[in-house]
Amino acid sequence: MTLIKNHERIADGWNVIMREALSGSGELTPAHVALMMDWLKTCRLLTTLNHEDSWVDKAGYTALGAEFALRKSRTNARKDKTDG
Repeated sequence: MTLIKNHERIADGWNVIMREALSGSGELTPAHVALMMDWLKTCRLLTTLNHEDSWVDKAGYTALGAEFALRKSRTNARKDKTDG
């Protein structure tokens, strides 16, 4: 795969994530950025499946994304309890 094709694949995935982010919450959040970075690593792995560092990075971005998303939902839940 050529470099341009890989970057096109990355752009396609990032555009999907950005559209969903902007139509849902109206902005990119840290959790969305973690998804974007995970997608970047996925695209790299599609051409070099045995690249250990990319697998490790993907796991890290997934963990960060979950932490960011869950922190926000927990904060919102606490806010709802105090408001109600």
